[in-house]
Amino acid sequence: MTNFYLASSAAAATLVGLLFVAVQIGPPLIGAGPIGRRHAMARSTFTIFAILFALSLYLLLPNQPSNVRALVVIAAAAAGAFRAIRTWIPVWADKLQGRVEFRLWQTAWLLVGPLVAYALLALAGLQQLRSADPAVLDQGGVGWFIMLFLIGVRNSWNLLVEANAPPP
Repeated sequence: MTNFYLASSAAAATLVGLLFVAVQIGPPLIGAGPIGRRHAMARSTFTIFAILFALSLYLLLPNQPSNVRALVVIAAAAAGAFRAIRTWIPVWADKLQGRVEFRLWQTAWLLVGPLVAYALLALAGLQQLRSADPAVLDQGGVGWFIMLFLIGVRNSWNLLVEANAPPP
């Protein structure tokens, strides 16, 4: 699993660079209301990559008790879920007040996708807490690492595409 966490931390660090490029070449992030949809997407994506990077580096540490590793994974998943909700609340508040027009399902998925991945990552941590086998976390959490990467890459790509799309 060491190779997976090495590759994961390197990929997360690299993809943060892609995110910065996407944000820099695009239109200004601030839109209607206190936070625009692109801004929320960029913040949410940065949180995904930061959690993946920090968690991958932590899981590389040798000789960590499995229950401590599980608690760190649960805490990282909770922090990611909290940040996702905190990032998207202003966008939804503007939508509910009619100040922002956007595609409801697409924007809902930008919040729901990461929340599902964080919940399942936390579930992998809980399974590790109930098991004496230290490999339980690695077996259950790896898929959700990959899902978070896919969500982050998709969000970064959408930020790049939106930046180059002609105005409506």
